[in-house]
Amino acid sequence: MNRLFSILIILFLGVTIAEAQNTVTPVEATSSSDGIYYSLPQAVLKVHVKVKRTDYYAGPLASYADEYLGKFDVSESDYSEYSVVEISMDDYAIPDPEQYYYVQFKAEGSKDSRALLMSLNSAGILSSINNQPVAINPEKGKTVAVNTQTDINKDDLFDFVAISPQRKIIDTSIRIITVDTSHVEEISYSARFEKKTLEEMAKEVAGKIEKILHDRYYISIGYQEVAYPAGTMKYMDGQLKKRQEAYTDLFLGKKVTGYEEYTFTVIPKKSEEIFSETICKFSKHSGVRSAASSLGKAINVVVTSLETTKKMAWHAESVMKAPKERKGIYYRIPEYANINVVFDNKEAFSDTRIIPQYGVVSFVPYANDMEFEIHPKTGALKKVGLKHID
Repeated sequence: MNRLFSILIILFLGVTIAEAQNTVTPVEATSSSDGIYYSLPQAVLKVHVKVKRTDYYAGPLASYADEYLGKFDVSESDYSEYSVVEISMDDYAIPDPEQYYYVQFKAEGSKDSRALLMSLNSAGILSSINNQPVAINPEKGKTVAVNTQTDINKDDLFDFVAISPQRKIIDTSIRIITVDTSHVEEISYSARFEKKTLEEMAKEVAGKIEKILHDRYYISIGYQEVAYPAGTMKYMDGQLKKRQEAYTDLFLGKKVTGYEEYTFTVIPKKSEEIFSETICKFSKHSGVRSAASSLGKAINVVVTSLETTKKMAWHAESVMKAPKERKGIYYRIPEYANINVVFDNKEAFSDTRIIPQYGVVSFVPYANDMEFEIHPKTGALKKVGLKHID
């Protein structure tokens, strides 16, 4: 097993072998230790689900929104709502565990021994034989933010200073001092604070909103003694509007919006039936949940083969039934498939892509004066040629 993993990280490999001794065998059908491994690829789908999250924070005066602002159905408790805004997909290739092969060779051989150059990518997937190595860009997944929202401190959302929860009360004491026949009044003052009721605070804030609306109205009609420049008027109205919104939020609450993105990995399995897999559940009130959750609606990935390789499958199978040890190379004839992501019985994503594992595996005879280039992402032959050797 350690030998296998050491081979899988080889990028490019050159060895000298005897032409008559080069054989390739499915890995489970050989016991030889004189060779190297390579694999054919299979597609992995990465499904990205982008969710909009809206957090509602109830205002401290929400219970009086109807009485003082005429606003109905204002929530008095915090809650969150979620909605799916985008589903996207990308794909990449990994070795197919069912398609590992072993190339057997020996250093000693006939005088006609020639060089064999095999190019593999970093996962051990074959990309070329006796051809110049092909630069393979590393697979780049979509960079996503798990959560764009920062932690919210509710105390920072509302202008609690405007509520003024206490009132100052001045008590006056009068003491009459009699000296002989004269009377002197001695007046003293003392201050104390008294807590307001929630309704009193709501009434006070509503009065401030009404005053701001009055001031904005007079600014809009130019009803002021000083002829301020238009820019000044606009600034004054803007500041008053901000104060109005801050006071109104105390009744109506505030909404904070952010986005979450989740990535799910799916490996389509070849079968006679349509492949379908539930990647998660989604709830309007709790967002993305596990596929096993009893809450929420399922988001399914459905893969349907186009069966373009079906007619050649019988011939490929007959080739594969030939003697196991032979000169040549195994490669894929990949298949196209329709990929759909279905959510709430509606198609949320649709595309047609190559799914190598849905195709057929075949075998091409090989000689050392031949060169091959293989698509490392699909396992398909990209180029076949004859080399002139002096």
